[in-house]
Amino acid sequence: MKQILHIISSPRKDQSFSLGLSKAIIRKLVCSDEVFKIVERDLTISEPPMLSDHQISAFYKKADERSEDEKRSLVYSDIVINEIQNSSIIVIGIAMYNLSVSAALKAWIDQIVRVNVSFKWNVDGTKEGLLSGKKVYLAIASGRVHSVKNYEMEFIESYLKLILGSLGINEITTIRVEGTAKKNINNINFNQFVNSNTHL
Repeated sequence: MKQILHIISSPRKDQSFSLGLSKAIIRKLVCSDEVFKIVERDLTISEPPMLSDHQISAFYKKADERSEDEKRSLVYSDIVINEIQNSSIIVIGIAMYNLSVSAALKAWIDQIVRVNVSFKWNVDGTKEGLLSGKKVYLAIASGRVHSVKNYEMEFIESYLKLILGSLGINEITTIRVEGTAKKNINNINFNQFVNSNTHL
């Protein structure tokens, strides 16, 4: 049974366009012939910790060299990386805040980027991702339409593709719902955005 990891980053619950879109993506995926287990990680409920001095020190030490404080600082990171490792598909709901991702999503990213766990440095100085073989769907919601005239102000897709690519995840599909500032979520058919995407 394949596992889908659903990352929720918007605090708006039922009024979240990114959540509506990410749920529609998952509905489409589970309609296939494959059987999926869905694991949900709501970053607004179980908030990722901000990086600490103990944690940064722990990242660069071997397991048997870490202090008890350093070991404790890695608990959340170990859990969320394990969720990724066990998933074949990751669906990330992303609401645009100030032209970028939310603080919660950025904190989650900081927890999954770990040397010798999710990536490593080779002897020739090149970086190699250790989380390959996964598909990612980015469900991006924005108040304005950024995919056309304001695209130069949109940093989310390029940023996440770069970060995830450094971890070995390069099969990434982006689906957007835009202009949400002038839309009523109750009038949105999120399935239309998903069904029009040929990569699902």
